[in-house]
Amino acid sequence: MTNLLHSELDAKKLELVLRRLRKSQGAPAGQLPEAAASIPTVSRTEPLPLSWPQWRLWFVDQMDPEASKAYHLTAAFQFDGQLDVPALRAALDQIVARHESLRTVFVSIDGEPRQSLQAPDVGFTLRERDLSQQAPDQQREGVRAAAAEEMVMPFDLASGPLARGQLLRLAADRHVIVLTQHHIVSDGWSMGVLMKELAEIYAALSEGRAHGLPSLSVQYPDFSVWQRNWLQGDALERQIGFWRSYLKDAPALLELPGDHPRPAVKSHDGGFMPITLSPELAQNLRSLAKRHGVTLFMTLLAAWAALLSRLSGQQDVVIGTPVANRNRVELEPLIGFFANTLALRVHVEPQMTLAGWMGQVKDAVLQAYAHQDLPFEQVVEVLKPVRSLGHTPVFQVMFALDNTPGGEEMRLPGGTLSAIALEQSSAHFDLLLSLNDTGGALEGGITFSHDLFEAGTVQRYAGYLLTLLQGMVDDGQCMVSQLPMLPSQEREQLLGWGVSQREYPREEGLAALFARQVQARPQAVAVQAGERTLSYAQLDAWSDRLAQALQAQGLAQGECVALSLGRSVELVVAQLGVLKAGGAYVPLDEVLPGARQALMAQDCGARRVLARSGQALAQELAGLSRLDVDEEALAQWPAQAVGQQGRGEDLAYVMYTSGSTGTPKGVQVRQRGVARLVLN
Repeated sequence: MTNLLHSELDAKKLELVLRRLRKSQGAPAGQLPEAAASIPTVSRTEPLPLSWPQWRLWFVDQMDPEASKAYHLTAAFQFDGQLDVPALRAALDQIVARHESLRTVFVSIDGEPRQSLQAPDVGFTLRERDLSQQAPDQQREGVRAAAAEEMVMPFDLASGPLARGQLLRLAADRHVIVLTQHHIVSDGWSMGVLMKELAEIYAALSEGRAHGLPSLSVQYPDFSVWQRNWLQGDALERQIGFWRSYLKDAPALLELPGDHPRPAVKSHDGGFMPITLSPELAQNLRSLAKRHGVTLFMTLLAAWAALLSRLSGQQDVVIGTPVANRNRVELEPLIGFFANTLALRVHVEPQMTLAGWMGQVKDAVLQAYAHQDLPFEQVVEVLKPVRSLGHTPVFQVMFALDNTPGGEEMRLPGGTLSAIALEQSSAHFDLLLSLNDTGGALEGGITFSHDLFEAGTVQRYAGYLLTLLQGMVDDGQCMVSQLPMLPSQEREQLLGWGVSQREYPREEGLAALFARQVQARPQAVAVQAGERTLSYAQLDAWSDRLAQALQAQGLAQGECVALSLGRSVELVVAQLGVLKAGGAYVPLDEVLPGARQALMAQDCGARRVLARSGQALAQELAGLSRLDVDEEALAQWPAQAVGQQGRGEDLAYVMYTSGSTGTPKGVQVRQRGVARLVLN
């Protein structure tokens, strides 16, 4: 089970950090939540308001029940030994009676969502299935299918239950328990609480004694009311002020090089790529962190940010991370949705030393953790980012480190209980790096969106991360820009691609090389677009006329010419004609906004644009001199070669990036580069 809701800074560690931070900043006591009065109990006679995290998930469910399925928390456990099924059922029933969150449903009253409590004896829904007569491979498939079913089977938030399970009998002495809760009533920490209590109550029932769990001083609905009452006035304004400043002018989108274009509406279909940091590497990273006065979490975050920065080309990176958000003692034993998400902003400074940069990451993390009480959904409301159904707001990539115990085998009366890893099939974000630290190796993986990435790409990213981490421990004093990223095999492959495998004309321009092809095969088909075709001789004559027209207009050597033609015969004519005239072409995508097209033309210094007769251009291109490339429009010009043929070092074209992360950037390509690519 991938646990996203425990961070390295657990409640007790965080309390110490906050106290030190408050002391260093001179903040008066009482300004942080742990100094507030105890959480009071509230009346249950009327339906109660939702906590802020609950409200967000309720809203998601109302807008798109399919998206709500991505918020199912499913875990599987194998029991080896003689399982006391009645005791298991009774233990689960007692846990539901003990925790009000597990018997809470969410109703709408006058258009507002409210928590409504069901009776303590509502019990836990546990279905039993017998797979003991199946072959081992069929049993494995049955367990996988049951878990997959649980992950997508919808919950009804208004009627419940919002926690359920399946008990799969594999043999008389082997069972699998699959437990699923909707995130609106639980989180990763809560799953640990549930399993701890299940072990204690099951053991007590099996041995005929009373369990030793202390009574709960408060319940989740008490927290919901307290959170809403506390988070207002000055406390709210301090939190809002921090996040508004911390995330001011942060990039709205981290544009990673994926395998597929980002869809207009993102799905939650995802995959999982395992990753393991060896015990040696993990220990070296712990030592590195200690030397630089940071935590392992901060060290891994720094590496993840460096990788994302290199892949995206952006130095300002925002990464989400989950926090347990239980910085009060009375909240620790509760089952409920307390977890919050923090947006950690990391400025990747390539020229900084690793030591200096890790200190900068530390400051960014501590500042965010000191203001973790404002629910993420309210941070979004404060920032008011431009919303898109194609990506999540504020950040699209996450990092989670879990160093809490719980994955080990538990001994119970009659047998042992151990966790089973489940296949990840959903993804909330573009990428999520999750690692588990149990003191030895670091194990986990990268959850990825199938909308954007193929498994092979994410596997390469995992290799990049391991190489970068190894580079950090090999040279802890280097600059960030000097950290290696490519594994040796891929590095050698890329360097091999940089070496030409055959000779090619380095000095000749593309026009001269084309003329040679025309002479060799004048009647061969050179261009085909639908039913339209041009031979090399026809293409040569048409592009000669265009080159004559451009030179008559005074086209300067190396001058850029904008092309607004789309995929067509005319586009190829225009590209070749511009090169023959001594210029370089700049394609403009007609579907882009006019202002974006004009920005590209202005950036490269284009003074003229080529189009088809009758074609409507964007109004913003009105300042450019227009030349139509149709054969009829160029009929007055002779089909003869111009004097300028170009050289291999001359510019061939300028291609612009999408500009989705800011201003489009132009990439210049020389003519010898085109020749080398084609001939190799």
